[in-house]
Parts: sequence; C-alpha cells; structure tokens
Amino acid sequence: MAMAAPVKKTSRKWLVALGVVVVVLIAGTVGAFALRRQGPSYPSEWDGRILPIVHFDEQERGMVFKHPVQVLFMSPKAFDKTVTTSSDSLSAKDKQDIQNQEATMRALGLIDGKVDLFKEENGLNQNGILAYYDDHDKKVRVKGTDLTPDVRVTLAHELTHALQDQYFDLHKEETLPDDSAQAFRSVIEGDAVVVQDAYAAQMSQADQDSYNKAESQGSDQAYSNVPDILVAQDAEPYIVGPAFVGALKDKGGNSAIDDALRNPPASTAALMNLFTYLDQSSSTAPTLPALSLPAGAKRADDGDNTFGALQWYLLLARRLNVHDALTAVDGWHSDTSLAYREPSGLVCIDAEYQGTTAAATSSMKTLLDRWKAVGPSPDTTVTTKGDTVELHACDPGTSVKLTGTDRSSDALEVVAARLELGGVLLKQGLPQTTAQCASAGTIDRLTIDQIVSQDDSAQQADQDAVTQAVAACH
Repeated sequence: MAMAAPVKKTSRKWLVALGVVVVVLIAGTVGAFALRRQGPSYPSEWDGRILPIVHFDEQERGMVFKHPVQVLFMSPKAFDKTVTTSSDSLSAKDKQDIQNQEATMRALGLIDGKVDLFKEENGLNQNGILAYYDDHDKKVRVKGTDLTPDVRVTLAHELTHALQDQYFDLHKEETLPDDSAQAFRSVIEGDAVVVQDAYAAQMSQADQDSYNKAESQGSDQAYSNVPDILVAQDAEPYIVGPAFVGALKDKGGNSAIDDALRNPPASTAALMNLFTYLDQSSSTAPTLPALSLPAGAKRADDGDNTFGALQWYLLLARRLNVHDALTAVDGWHSDTSLAYREPSGLVCIDAEYQGTTAAATSSMKTLLDRWKAVGPSPDTTVTTKGDTVELHACDPGTSVKLTGTDRSSDALEVVAARLELGGVLLKQGLPQTTAQCASAGTIDRLTIDQIVSQDDSAQQADQDAVTQAVAACH
C-alpha cells in the first residue's frame, strides 16, 4: 500500500478528480477492495437494473462475466459502518501503532503537528466511498438505493473489479510484498478507472453534468482540510494507475492490460516508468538485507519494510523540485527500512537505498543531502554505506512546522503525465527509445504548474514541449 493503514480497515476508496497533461483524464468515483469474513455466494441472475452496466463493462474490457455478482444497496448508515472503524474497537497496540506511524511520518518530513491518522482515514472513507467490491465474499455494496449517474459510474468501476477477479484473482494482492502489492493495486484500480471514464463518456450530457457535480462535491467533502500527502498516498492508485493502464492500452489494447494483471509491475519503480515496466525481466522486486534494530529499541512498524520508488519520490518531492526527485527515483534498484522506538520513547527510522548504478546511488545521496538541509530536524543524517546510501531521521515533535506548500498530489500528476505521454507516443509509432526520451524530455521542459493546469496557455506549452522533445530525441 502507499501508506500502511493505522489499523486494519475494510476499504480505501473515494472520489478523485484528476487533471493530466497531454491526454485529459477526468476520473470520478473510485473503489477498492474490502476484507470480509464471509465466503462467496453467487446469484443465479443479475439485478436487471444494472444489466446495461454489466454489458458495457464486458464490451469495454473484452471479457464476459463467468457468473452474476450480487449488488447490495444499503442504507447510508449501514454502509458507513462497513467502511469505518470505531475508536472503541482500538486496542492499546492499535493506538500505539497509530502514534508510531504519525511519529514516523513527522520524522520523514511528510506531516507536521498533531495529525490524527485514524480520524483522517475514517473521514476519507465515510465521506468519499460510494460503493466497493469485496474480493472475499464477491459482492458489491452500494451506499443508498438510487441509481443516480454517479452511482452508475461507480458501479461501472466496481463491476470491473468483479470481472478482474473472475479472471485474474485479485486476492493475490495480499500475498505480495508491500511495494509489489501497491504496484498491482494501481493496475487494478487504473483498469477500473479507465472503464468508468469510458462509461461516463457515453452518458447523456445531463447525466454527465450531474455526475461531474456529484464528483466535485464528493471530492471537496472527502478531502477538505486533509494534508495533501495523505490524499496523495491513498489516491495514488487512481492517479498513477489510470495513466499506466491507459499507456498500456495505447500500446497493446486490452490484451496488454490483461498481461499486466497476470504479471503486474514488480515494483512501484516499474509502475512509475512505462519503459522500466516494458523492459522488466523479472516479476519479483529485488531486496536488500533487513536492517538491525538498535540495542534496547523496539520496532515501530509492520510489513516487509520496503519503501519503494514511489515513497522515495513523495519524500523528496515534498521539499525539492519534482523533476529532480523523479529523475533520482528512476534509478531505484532496491531499498529497506526500519522504524523503531528508542528506550527514551523517541521514534526514529532508518532507510537504506541502492540505485541501479553507482551513479544512481550517488545522485540519491546528493538529493538527500539537499533534502536534509531544508528540513526541520537537526538529528537527520545521510551517509554512504558501501554501495548504498542510508537515511536516519527521528520525530522532531509536534511543535515543529514544515515550510513550503505540500503539493504531493501534483507530484503524482507529473508521473501520470509522463506515463500518458509515453503511451501516446508509442501509439503514434515512435520507437520505444525515442518515446522514452521524448516523454521524459517533455516533462523536463514543463513546470509543475503547466503540467497540472488545464488552461489554454498550459495546453499550448504542452504541445510545444512535446514537439521540442521529439525533435531533440531523433
């Protein structure tokens, strides 16, 4: 996952509005998966009200459902209970885990002050989730009973998950290492967003207007006052995922998407760079030896301790130029990390990074030195350790405030823009090496504001940058 949940949750999905350069992609209500204890059961026939959506998904994805899927329309109150967690259910360990994660994120300069991750996650789920597909009991649950335009678009998304599950077994996400699981989930969600966008595009103008209005209101409600890094970490599958899947579809149609669901990107490094994925020779991400726990310290994290290229990118982009951050993580090879609580109670994290080459590792060392220099914690260290670079950082406390504007979501749009353009250039027949060079060169020629803006001057800048980059890469 992009960010480990502070407690085990049932679902993570909400409304996301995306603006991507080169190919404009407006994503709507999106969904993920829930974890349930019930076994699967299948109805003998489809609910007649949703048959048009079923047929649309089948045609759009080139696959036929193997069996019907039950769609449960629930009261809002009952639905919200399935996607939120009561604070009364938290154990002492749960509460400590939440505090540890908050402290670790402060140590890494991702948040500051007193951010209540439990409250933020619950709020995002309650305010933003409209429906979800459960890959355990194989049912779709919907908030409310009316088939409004936004609900129909959401069902197009969630039924795509059901279709994926019948052919590619979505449950395998839980068996993958964290970084690989995040990459797989981004493909899953990206595929569903591409289908939902196609569904929305064929609705009547009145229905599209209603859907867009509901989407905008839902995004405002779900994301109001939420730190942008939390929005970005949780929304990544719906920003980067659709761009990645769209690029694959441009290159090889639905069969290319099917291949990515069977053999997903080995890491978020391959997810972020289309050409890294196309060149990947293994479906398994490389790893570094686990770090040792300091004497007297206690672990403050769970999981397999892989940061992944995407997390390094967001960490760097929070303080530094996004172009430098993206170039650096393009050289990611492997990493490992360990968060721990010292005997004094101070939470710290050690992270080790290895690039694909010595030069790539050195480049990350240079950027981390710059990142450290503009950060608030004087205890942060960046050192070279053999063929790796190691970052050590501790929680500076809740009184320390970060400087600058958090543009983590915009940083993801930069990744999405490069992916989109890579697919477009391949579809236009450019050789892979030229398309790779030109997509990277285009992004380098644009500011982050130009990339995320949709006004006429930004669109012209996009076109000019593409023309210049293609010419320079021939």
